[in-house]
Amino acid sequence: MSGGPTTDGIERVLADAATVARQHVPDRDGWCVGCLQVWGRLVSYPCTQAEWAAAVFAAPDLGGRSDHDPPGPAGPGQAL
Repeated sequence: MSGGPTTDGIERVLADAATVARQHVPDRDGWCVGCLQVWGRLVSYPCTQAEWAAAVFAAPDLGGRSDHDPPGPAGPGQAL
């Protein structure tokens, strides 16, 4: 087993958070696209799922890695 259960668990959580972050985005009116598509619910963005994904990416205990940050509007390493 490569990396052990802790590393595998972190990788799984990061992958799930990335999927959630891609799905739960605001539409032009401020509603969460993911919530509407998955559950048929109008929920204002950020929804609970988007907040969870953001918290995962902001967690300081992910092994000190910097590659878990999702790219922002300007992209990684670029000035705004």
